Amino acid sequence: MNVFCKQQDLQYGVDTVEHAVSSGDSESIPGIAGILLEAKEDQLILSANDHKLGIRCSIPAVVEETGRLLVDGRYFSQVVRKLPEVDVSFAMAPEENAMVLRAGTVRLKLQVLNVQDFQGLHVPTGEPHFVAFAHDLQNMIRHTLISVGLPEDRRPFISGILVEYEDNNLNLVSTDGNRLAVCSKEVLLPEDADQGSEAYTEDVAEPTPLDSTIGLLGETEADTNNTKVKAVAPGRTMNLIARILGGLGEKGKVKCRIGQNMISFWNDRLLISARLIEGDYPDYNRFTEGLDTYPLPLPRADFLAASDRAGIMTKKGSAVMLIEAEDTKLRISSREPELGHIDEELILPFEVQSLTKERWSDNEEDQDASSGLQRLVGAYQARFFIDALRVMNTQEVILELGEANGPALLKIPNSDFFTYLVMPVKISEGEI
Repeated sequence: MNVFCKQQDLQYGVDTVEHAVSSGDSESIPGIAGILLEAKEDQLILSANDHKLGIRCSIPAVVEETGRLLVDGRYFSQVVRKLPEVDVSFAMAPEENAMVLRAGTVRLKLQVLNVQDFQGLHVPTGEPHFVAFAHDLQNMIRHTLISVGLPEDRRPFISGILVEYEDNNLNLVSTDGNRLAVCSKEVLLPEDADQGSEAYTEDVAEPTPLDSTIGLLGETEADTNNTKVKAVAPGRTMNLIARILGGLGEKGKVKCRIGQNMISFWNDRLLISARLIEGDYPDYNRFTEGLDTYPLPLPRADFLAASDRAGIMTKKGSAVMLIEAEDTKLRISSREPELGHIDEELILPFEVQSLTKERWSDNEEDQDASSGLQRLVGAYQARFFIDALRVMNTQEVILELGEANGPALLKIPNSDFFTYLVMPVKISEGEI
């Protein structure tokens, strides 16, 4: 093996695949702490796989001699980051079981691992279910990561993000039990994607023994052409995927296929395969349907600043803020007996009274009284609003409140892209 490449390209490849390098004890499962380097044609392919997440990335290179070797991922990553920004060459020294790397005046010899210990990556063999712009998918993941909860045995889906595709529409959903985030966007059909961007099709087309295709494992589940597919991917994994997708630019595209226990994203230079969370996801639509709420347009920056200030009023845990809408004012307040209290007002673009929904009563005397809306009010954890308002990038948001300390909704004006539900905090009747 004898390869030449740019240090910047090599660092990009290492930064991409090291997310799948195991940081724990790898003695019981050899290979999960390594990065596989494979040189062929005009590219260097880097791969890592910790059995939960597998990543493969190719970078341009001058290959004088093909080959593959496995290096310790942690040490190799540190070495590459500290190299000067010059051309890098590395070759195998078989008599010493080591790789010799040169970059300018730097000469490094690094012991290699047994290539046969590296476990192959899961590679989708069927057509992608959908194609998405990397920038859009990254944005959707960012909007739903805020509601991902901690892992728990009773409800494992809490720690994941639901990926749901049907009829050209992609939904990402997350909940921690106290809030719900739903992101929806129309994506591309596979036939609408650019041609010639299949990843690793040559390797997958004709199965060959594993020892001659190190780093590739075909999809084991049966192929399916169902128009509706869904799966729950770990939140931590989706966070890493979002970070990787950020390097593909606004025009970059990725294909996605959901299998029985794996989800895969790929293009002509990148492959990410992640193990899914087992179990069904609850029907999230029932939490947002039928809510009796009233929309209040607000400047996002002003609402975020007010929520941020209200969030200060706590000695431990998350501060509770009371939101009240009455007449043309939205009041945000928070109090902590041992600290003090804070309250401020935002001006609404219209009177709350004009949003009244008629409520009909059989008693004519009660009819007028029942149709008059006095105020909207609710108590919520301040950080829930802060998290959502920070990832939303619009100048204006829609806050939807009810009359009796019910769930609140955050939305984007004239858009179904993001719906965010926050459950109220129980407080005494006198506080409301």
